[in-house]
Amino acid sequence: MVLRSRRDLLRILSAGMVVGACSENPTTGRRQLSLVSDETLAALGREAWADALARMPRVADGGMLARLERIGQAMAARSSAPADWEFAVFDSADINAFVLPGGKVGFFRGLMDLVTSDDEIAAVVGHEVAHVSARHAAERMSQQMA
Repeated sequence: MVLRSRRDLLRILSAGMVVGACSENPTTGRRQLSLVSDETLAALGREAWADALARMPRVADGGMLARLERIGQAMAARSSAPADWEFAVFDSADINAFVLPGGKVGFFRGLMDLVTSDDEIAAVVGHEVAHVSARHAAERMSQQMA
């Protein structure tokens, strides 16, 4: 193989670095591009969580948070994801939930009002926990960096 320019060499070296940065996720068994450390992601998650807690009002109903916390901690304990799990119920009619790297899980009151059982909450929490276990944020961020 003959290299025509330094640019060709850089392309080959970059491709090699990307392939070398792929690792197998033990939870999913998939190979993922991983250019961002778990520590970096957790720090970004803590920063975004502090911003969310400062910007969005939370429900005043302590029972609603206690229910989410009880179910969420039980689900998180079964996860392989190394995280410092925190849960909050934000006072919004949105029917949604989200997770940030490092295990920060937000539910919206609209979703909590809609569910009819602890099992439904557990299904949503399980979905959010799976995002952290599968390292989806790391994969997305790494793809953007590449």
